[in-house]
Amino acid sequence: TAADPRTASDELQDLSVVGGILAFHPLHPGVDLRLERCEIAAEPVPVDGDLCIKLTESVPAKANSRHTYWLDPKRDLSIRRIIAASSTRGCQIDIRYVHDERLGLVPSEWTVSSFGEENGGRLDAARVIVTKLESRAALAEGEATVNYPAGSWVIDEPAGSQSILRADRSKRDIQSREFDWLPTHAELSATEPGKVGLLIESKLRWKRYWRSARLPALLGTATLTSAFALSLWRRRSQRMRKVYR
Repeated sequence: TAADPRTASDELQDLSVVGGILAFHPLHPGVDLRLERCEIAAEPVPVDGDLCIKLTESVPAKANSRHTYWLDPKRDLSIRRIIAASSTRGCQIDIRYVHDERLGLVPSEWTVSSFGEENGGRLDAARVIVTKLESRAALAEGEATVNYPAGSWVIDEPAGSQSILRADRSKRDIQSREFDWLPTHAELSATEPGKVGLLIESKLRWKRYWRSARLPALLGTATLTSAFALSLWRRRSQRMRKVYR
């Protein structure tokens, strides 16, 4: 769907799960529902014949998009509709619900439509109907844990942090200022947090020393090689003289 990239994550663009996410996980990061910046309509607005609370996102005039949400007060404030629209394109999601004896209120179907200026309106649409619904058994201990192999460079986007997992399962936290040194994975792994600059500086000093000492070292090696060759030549000459005598 042609959804706003700021709010529609890859999961929300997956038509097979979007209704379930909005029904059971309305605080999903992709929904980006921020009540503190929304304005509530003075009067309820009907959605499929049901009166809903309309929340319109209040955004600066220069913002690229605006999002509107319709919440159903008779269905535990479930999200019935979302429209994420910019000046040229947008996406609309409509969800219907039924009551399940085991799980309570569950989505029964949803429609996702994209629209824009091209072709004069709607670009495409998809309707998903729930035909079977089962509750999953409780997760076993550790089932939801991701076991990264040693040496993995882990990026935690929600926390805004990065780390490298060491062989003993401890984390080597990577500080943002360390990227100023353009470190490699090996350099970060070999140092403690905040110390990678010392290692890189040491390498740079060694390179500078080698470059400055390279010519004298080459000249010294050439001198020793020449002296050794001259010594061998003299010994050979002396032996040849003794033979001729």
